[in-house]
Amino acid sequence: MVKSKILITYFTLTGNTKAIAYKLREILNGKGFEVSVKSINEVEEDLKPWSYIILGFPVHAFKPPKKVLNALRRWSIKNKNFILFCTYALTGDRRALSIVETVIKAKGGKVLLSAGIKARSSFLIMLGLRAKFSVKDLEKFIRCILQVVSKK
Repeated sequence: MVKSKILITYFTLTGNTKAIAYKLREILNGKGFEVSVKSINEVEEDLKPWSYIILGFPVHAFKPPKKVLNALRRWSIKNKNFILFCTYALTGDRRALSIVETVIKAKGGKVLLSAGIKARSSFLIMLGLRAKFSVKDLEKFIRCILQVVSKK
């Protein structure tokens, strides 16, 4: 029996955020949720099919990328349930998440959970190192997601 339909959508430059999105899908599918993963560019305006939208993005200069904000402004998000995560190397996660939360709430959406996940710096990835993120942060985030989506 499928519990809820979840859309995981992400914007990534170096692969950190995409890797987390696919790891989340693997775990949530294993818990009985119906999960779709799409790049932010692939998501249509209508989010009706999904009970929850998990939105992931990297922090750029203490802010979310403009592509994320533009997508939120384009999507119909009134009364939709959002779970947010951002990837960051040093700092800026709380500010970036706060900006996205403000946009979602202004359009009538609900933010149920948000978290920053420490990840390898994009500079190091451009030098040839692989995308990498904090497994500890991700495990904590997954526990929180399961608490939130299991309540409904």
